[in-house]
Parts: sequence; C-alpha cells; structure tokens
Amino acid sequence: VAAFVQTYFKTPGVAANLPREAGHIILTKLIKQWGSPNTWNKTIINGLGVLRKVLPLSALKNLPKDILKQSFGELGRESLKAAQRAALGKRAIELYGNPKNWSAADLSAIGSVAKSVGRSALAQLNASAVFDSLSNLSSVSFGRQNGRVLLNHIKNAAKSNWGQVKSWTPSHIQQLGSLVGGLTTSDVDQLSKDTIRNSIKTFRDNAQNLRKVARRKIIQKLGPDFRTMLANISDLVQDIPFKNLSDITFDDLDATGDSQPNWSKGQALRLINLYLDTYGDISNTSSSNYGFENIQKMGSLVTGMTHANLSQLPFDGCIDTLTVLTARNDWSIGQIKILYRMFKTCMAITNPQNFSSLTTDNLAVAGQALAFLTPEEIGNMTNATCREAIRSIGSIGNFNGTNIRAYQRRLEAALRCFEKNNNKDFTDDDILSFGKLVCGMQVSHIKRIPNDILSNQLFSICRLRCLPLALKKEIANRTKMAVGYPTNMANPIQALPSETVRDLGPCLDGFTTAELSNLNPETVRFSVDSFNGEKFAAATKAVIVTKYFENYNVTRRRRATASATTSDILSLGSDLSSGLTVADINNMNNDSFIDSIQTLGQASLTADQIKALALRAKQYWGSIEKLSPDIISSLGSIMTGFNASDIAKLNLTDSDAVSAIGRQTWTSAQLTALIAKVKSDYAGSDVATWTADHFLAIRNMIAGLSTSDLAKMAQDAYQNSADTLGVVPGMSLAQLQQLCSKAKSAFGGSVPAWDTASVRTSGVALGGCDASDLSSLSNDAINVLKPDAIKHFPGSQLAKFSSQQISQFDESQANSVTATQKTSLSAAQSLALTQAQQGDNYVTDTQTSAPTNAPTVNPTTATSSATAIRAGLSLMATII
Repeated sequence: VAAFVQTYFKTPGVAANLPREAGHIILTKLIKQWGSPNTWNKTIINGLGVLRKVLPLSALKNLPKDILKQSFGELGRESLKAAQRAALGKRAIELYGNPKNWSAADLSAIGSVAKSVGRSALAQLNASAVFDSLSNLSSVSFGRQNGRVLLNHIKNAAKSNWGQVKSWTPSHIQQLGSLVGGLTTSDVDQLSKDTIRNSIKTFRDNAQNLRKVARRKIIQKLGPDFRTMLANISDLVQDIPFKNLSDITFDDLDATGDSQPNWSKGQALRLINLYLDTYGDISNTSSSNYGFENIQKMGSLVTGMTHANLSQLPFDGCIDTLTVLTARNDWSIGQIKILYRMFKTCMAITNPQNFSSLTTDNLAVAGQALAFLTPEEIGNMTNATCREAIRSIGSIGNFNGTNIRAYQRRLEAALRCFEKNNNKDFTDDDILSFGKLVCGMQVSHIKRIPNDILSNQLFSICRLRCLPLALKKEIANRTKMAVGYPTNMANPIQALPSETVRDLGPCLDGFTTAELSNLNPETVRFSVDSFNGEKFAAATKAVIVTKYFENYNVTRRRRATASATTSDILSLGSDLSSGLTVADINNMNNDSFIDSIQTLGQASLTADQIKALALRAKQYWGSIEKLSPDIISSLGSIMTGFNASDIAKLNLTDSDAVSAIGRQTWTSAQLTALIAKVKSDYAGSDVATWTADHFLAIRNMIAGLSTSDLAKMAQDAYQNSADTLGVVPGMSLAQLQQLCSKAKSAFGGSVPAWDTASVRTSGVALGGCDASDLSSLSNDAINVLKPDAIKHFPGSQLAKFSSQQISQFDESQANSVTATQKTSLSAAQSLALTQAQQGDNYVTDTQTSAPTNAPTVNPTTATSSATAIRAGLSLMATII
C-alpha cells in the first residue's frame, strides 16, 4: 500500500473523488508502515495527494512547525472538513503570530487556510498586506462574509491606486476574483455598465456568494445587452426579471449554441415555448427538429417541457435523445417517470416480460430513469442485467422527497436478482451495489450482514440521509455486541475504537442517551471532523457536544471549565453547534463569539439558544443600531431573538441588511415592527411605490404587510418578484387572496388559462384563488407546482383540489403536504395523497403503449420483436 501511494497519489488530481472511508483505510495502513503522522516530513505530506483530506485532527494539531509551514499550500488545496480547516487556522496563528503583523508573504503562504482563522483575526489584518497578496487570495473562496472583511481592507488600501468603487475598471474586478462575492449591493450599483459587462465572467463564476438583490442589480445594469450575453452569464440568467423574459427571442437562445445558460425551472417553462413555436408541433413525429442535436442545444430549457411534450418526442433517434435527456440532473420526479415511460417506448417494451432481453448497454440509455423500474420488470431481467440496473439505481436514482416505500420496493427486487431473497448473508459487493437502497432494508436484513462486512460498510451506510431510525438502532445493537455486550461488559460504548465511533457518525442516534454518555471524550474529539456536516437527532447532538468539551481521566469525569473557542465552533459545524448549552454560549469570550456567529446563525437553534445569542450580541455591540449590514447578515437566525422594541432600533437603510432579515421566520409582533422599519428606513411608507427589488429584499417579511398594503402593490413589482414571493411562509388566507388578485392582473384573469410558467411562478399565491380556479387547473399545471409552495397553502385551500388533481402530485409534491393540511382533506383526497406519496400514481403498465411509428408487436412474439428492434437501434448507435 505504501509503495502504491508513493507512485500513484503524488500526481495532482489523481483519485480526486476518493471516498473518505477508503481514504481512512489507506491512511491507517500507511501509519502502520510509516509511523505517526507527527513524524512525517514534507515529502511524505506532499506525496499523499488527495489522502491529505483524511489526515486526523491529532496529526494536523501536532505536525512539526517547520513541516507545517512548508505544507500549508498543499493542505489548503484539499477538500478538508471544517474541523480540519479550523485546526489549521489555529495552527496558522500559532506559527505566524498576531494576524495584524502578517505580511503579504505570510498570507500567500497560508493561502486558503486563511478563511478558517476567524472573522476577528481577518479584521486585524494589515490592509496593505491583504492588497499585496491579492493575486493569491483572489482564488480562495472565502464566502460572502469573510470575503467582505477582506474586501474592506482592499478598498482602504486601493484608494490611492484604484480610487472609489464607482471608478473601478473591469481589470480591478477581475483582480478581485472570488472576493467579488464580498461586494455589497451598493457597491454593485456604483459600478459602471461597462465595468460589469467586461468583467461578467468574474461575476458569473462567483454568483453564489452575491445576494439576489445584488445579482438582480447586475442584470439591471446590463440593460437590453443581457440578451446578447446569455451564453456568458450562466446562473445569473436566473435573476432576469420574469417580465423581461418576453424580450428574449428564439435567435437570442439559438445564438448560445451548445452553451445554453442554467435557467430556472420557471424560466424554462416560459422560454421553451420559443423552441416549440419555431420548430413546430412536437407531436409531428416525422419532424427532425426534435432530434437529439436540437434537444442538446436546448440545454436546461428542455426541463420546461411538460409531461405531454416529453411523451410526444419522436421515436426516430430516441436512443440518442434519451441519452441526452437522462444525463441531466435537474428533472422533477414526475418528469423522470415520463422519461422512463419514454425509455420503454423506445425499447418497444409493452409488458414486463419484454425486459428479459434487455442488456446492460440498454440500461445506460435510461440513466437515472431506471429508478422507476417496477419489481416485476426487474424480476424479468437476466441476472447480469438486473444487477447492473440495481447498481445504477442505488448510485444515481433520484429519490429526493420520496417515501421510504420507494426504497423498499426496489430493494425487494434487488434481493431477488442478487439471490438474497432468502436467509443468505450479505457480502461487501451486495451492500456496495445496493447503495442508497440499503435504506429500504428491514431490521432482519441488518442482522444478515456479517460483522466484518458491517465494519467495512459502516461509514457509507451511516451517511445515508434516508436511513430509518429503526436501522440505526439495529446497527447500534450490532456494534455493541461486536465488543462483547452484554456478556463481558456493562458499558460497551467505552470499548468502541475511535475509528468505529467515527464511522458510526449519524448512526449514533441508534444508541440511548445513557449509552452515549459513556463515550470517551477523546474518541469524540477524534471523530468530530467526520461528524461535521452530518445530521444528528437533537439528543445525540447534546451528548456529543458535552463529551467534546469534557475532560476525562481515570479518577473522574467532569465538564471542562474552558469556554468554547472559535476553533471548537468551526469544528462542530452548524448542525452540532446546536447542541451547545446556554451556559456554553454565555461563557464564550468576545472574539470566539464574533468568529462563531455565522456558523451559529445557520444552526437549527432552540428559542433559548437564540435568546442567549441575541443577548450576547446586545452586550457586545451595546446598541442595536450599531449592527452593520454585514453583522446582521452573519447573525442569521440569531436576529429572531430580538423583540419588537429591539427591532425598532435597527438601521435598515441598506438593502443587504433588509435582504438578510427577509430570509428569516418571524412572529407577528416582530413582523409588525420590521415592516414599520422597512417603511421608515428603506422602501417608503407607500407600498404602491415599492419596486420588485424592495419585495425581493423583504421576502418573508411580506407576511407582515396588511391586506390594504398588498392591494397597492404595482403589477410590475409583483410580476418581477413573484417567483420569490411564491414560497413565502406564514401568509393568511386574506393576504393570499390579495396575491392571487395580483397574479391574475399579471398573468391573466382566468387561472385555468395560465401557462405552466405562470403557475409555477405564482406559487403560494394560488392558495388565495377561488375554488373554481384551483379545481380547473390542468394536469400540466399541477405537475409544475413547487413543493415549497404547496406546503404553505392553507389546508382549506388545498382541499379545493380534486382527488384526481392530488393524484397527479409526484412524490416530492405529495410529501411536502403537512399533517395540519391533511386534516382538511376528505377520505378520497387523503387516499389519493397517500398513493402519490408512495409513488403508486405513475408508470403503471397500462400507461405504456407501443410507439406510434414502431412495428406492431404481437403478444406471442413480443420478446423476439422487441429484441430485433433494440438490436437495430443498438447497431445504429454503434455505427454513429
């Protein structure tokens, strides 16, 4: 293994996607061969390549100073976990001293590790040093908040050379690189159109770090020119106002060639019509306009095709067309099911028995659509084809938002083709092949995994987000028995090796709180880098955090008196940090508090934790009005800990501050205070004068506007912010009725006549429309409703849909319906919803028919005819 690593991993980019569990195994073997990582030299560190991403925290904390100094660059380039980066950030301060004394050379040597030293450390940096190391820092993704701290240094240092922001040139923006994500909306507004146009690539590449209001400002600055730049602005097209989509022509889209930008689903639903109108009736199967070349040119716009559109694509060349379509990962579940039906039509499959002649090459055409094979269809495949189908389903099947039954049905078929529908033990290959279908196992199946196989697969199984609690409990039980429980010990968890605890990760939820309380603190600290980013039950998080801070010795166990540091919070991450106690929060020193607010502001905190953090913020800044837009943004959900009187003191003149607050969820009293501040500080008292930008910024705060205020909303303001407002929570029926009225003004008075783009864009506003509007929505309209909009419909309004309409929901839509909403449904509607949640409403054999221009297949010769057709299509594909 050592020789293999030395000759293979030293090549840059090699094994970039190596699974962490595989890296752990290899690194363990290397440590046995080379000794503790604390003794390794620079040559070894550099030769590890991608294996550096699994270096244990103990190694990063204890590497000799001279070796670490020489290796910062290589270590920083790896996809390290937050805990590993936090450890390196702490070492950087240890090695280079006070950040205020760091030189440009120091910053360049530290590289991407600089983003983990903490906000307070970044704020102390010398502005000139930051500016002089810009060529190195510009390639590091610091994120919005840390990037803004560095950008402020650059603004100060660059005044004499670059001047004020309004005079910056395209060259200046390009030099900033990733740090453009730190620009405020006000900064973007000051830049000239020429500067934005000629540096659009830099903005495009870092769009994810810019707020929506800033991205919309970029589009506004470009003006009509955006039409000629579609191929160059990528994700920024999603910020083109809905009304301006009508300015785009077929020629604008066609000019992008194969570089179609990444349109949103709502935009695709509108713009796909330009292709449909130009190319003609899609049901004309003799047309060559819908061949795979043109489908490929449509790019993300093809996802705007309705279920009917997809079903009507021509049979000729269907293998190539399907290969293009199934390669995309932005389909809805309902659309993927249509693609699966298309696959069966393309392969001339009219009944499950036809699957007996499918080959593994045929499966490649279906791609992710294979997830909707029925157990009967899988059962008719040959063993080799069946196994390959299961491997594909387990690795690329899209089950997001689906019911656990979706996994169970497919696993039942997998057990048959792997010949495990008996009492045979599972092998490594079985578990690897099943992939995410392991979530469909029963407790009895877990019992059939031998100890060594379970040990090998523990890390990957426990990282499956779909894994039910019952299986986690059985894995916990198996783990306890593996170390001799109950025969040899009362507290088996104390005997678990650190590596086993690390691999268990979220499966720790399967242990009781009492059992977890016996974890060795050193084991928890060893494992925390692998825990970071995973999801744990609240009780598990609380114990993990307690153990993380606990001192442990042979005589007693006690809680550490030291307060949580920046490194601790970064190591725990936003999910585990929600396990902090109020005492932990109160005991943090000021620097650690400031450095941690962004992580904590993204955590799922309790009301008590939020109040404690909000109190710390008030104590630190003294006065609420001193909170800058950057701080308001960093505080995230902590802002909801301020009461109405606190909110009245906020300075909300800046759109970035308003936008940050608009993403949180507020009480009615807080909303009243916030809307008052928005009116006095930001948008003005007359809602009739508010623009779409104002509504995009206030977002969730719109629930605080009165019905009379909503009635004043200008049509353009609504239309160009409707997509964002369409998923806002907490709106009353009366408020939604006002939004429905605005939607009718924008999209047409007859809701059943709306196109699918208007239906998807309006979202939750439909929840305020009349029963006659909702009950008349077509299947195509139902298919495009956002799950995030459906879950915010009042239950009484959801009940206006007929049972047939509800049966059209795909699994993600159906599973978004809340328990409260369901109480308003009739028995027939509830049954339709349950069937939709479990995926029983699509892809039945009765929906599959032979292609209109394919040979008629006689039932007695179905297999041989299908085989002949597939052989011909496969031959054509091979020739091409």
